[in-house]
Amino acid sequence: MNANVELDFKVIFKIVCASLAFSTTIWCCLEFGKNEDMCEVSYKRFLQDEQSIYPELTVIMPYQLNENAFQSLGADMNVSTFNQILQGQQWDDEILKISLEDVKLKSDNYLISSCTISSYLDECRPIKINEKMFLAGSISLAFQLPRDKLTSYATFRLRKSIFRNGAFPESRELTIIFQYPNRIYRSQGSLFDIGEHFSNDFDIEDEKHKNHVVDFQIRDMEVLQRRKKRGNECLEDYDYDKKKQEEMMSDVGCRPLFWNHSAIDRICQTQAEFTYLMKRNTEIWSRLNQTTENDIPPCREIQKLQVDHTVKTTKKSFAERYKIKDIEIQDIGNDTWFEITLRIQTDTFKEIKQKRAYTPQSLVGNIGGYLGLFIGFTLLDLFDSMMACYSKILNCIRSPARNEN
Repeated sequence: MNANVELDFKVIFKIVCASLAFSTTIWCCLEFGKNEDMCEVSYKRFLQDEQSIYPELTVIMPYQLNENAFQSLGADMNVSTFNQILQGQQWDDEILKISLEDVKLKSDNYLISSCTISSYLDECRPIKINEKMFLAGSISLAFQLPRDKLTSYATFRLRKSIFRNGAFPESRELTIIFQYPNRIYRSQGSLFDIGEHFSNDFDIEDEKHKNHVVDFQIRDMEVLQRRKKRGNECLEDYDYDKKKQEEMMSDVGCRPLFWNHSAIDRICQTQAEFTYLMKRNTEIWSRLNQTTENDIPPCREIQKLQVDHTVKTTKKSFAERYKIKDIEIQDIGNDTWFEITLRIQTDTFKEIKQKRAYTPQSLVGNIGGYLGLFIGFTLLDLFDSMMACYSKILNCIRSPARNEN
């Protein structure tokens, strides 16, 4: 009786262990199938690798158009009408005859100079500028900081004559954005409307004789590196803005005269088409009515940025302000200037990198551990079991033959 009880206990115990081993193996597989993320946080130095770059300082302002150029082209249109057409507010077939490149001012006409330095002992280096045209009559000037040398200070200056009142930017006339290259459609969180610092109480005639300086200081930055996976895609493409513009043009079926597209050649020729382009542009910028399929984020972008800024007025002349620096100064005549400076107060930034929480190595390790814990099963046991099964199969095959003999 005792022997039978002991035998039954052993059988039950083996069944329980085998059940636990089987259930934990299934659980490990389910956890692996969830494909969840974990975050790895580290601090990196700027320019430590190809991805550890500085954010670009991007200036967004209205198109700088030349009224005289319209007259020389013989077009029955002026700057105001041209902008209203680009915003979808009216239409004139004359716009199809005008090249934006022919009527817009070159950046040299309103950009006085630019400079970036690593320390105050270094010589000035010019800043590379990437120019892009956007809808609603906006142009962006992206000032790309060097990628071969650390930067502590950067500055560039504009003629104040580019502003409508010739004195200071009005609301939405000068917007500053900090973001990685070609990420303007993802930069709402780092947008500074400089025109908000100037109210209607300012005496325009008095301000025309002053020089203004907007000083930005970057104190901290946090970057997210997304993991590309099924159901949660991200764009590794360098030009995220171009992807969004292509999405707009595909929806409308035509392109603005100042955008190119490999598949769409037809230029938008009606007010309705420009109006719909503006609507889609606003939705993409504000991220409205975006589904998971078409609102795919970039794989790498800035999540948080601590930036302090002040707006100051100086009566010093341009030469007096920079007489101790080796900066190439253009002859600006009687023009007053508007300067934007950038001071980078840190050499490091925080990187949050998404990784798979449950890796294939973890899956194999955990399954092996549970099998070993509950049934003492190892790879060597697996080999022995396979050989035993093979031997039994051979015996089963040979047994009928022996019985026949």
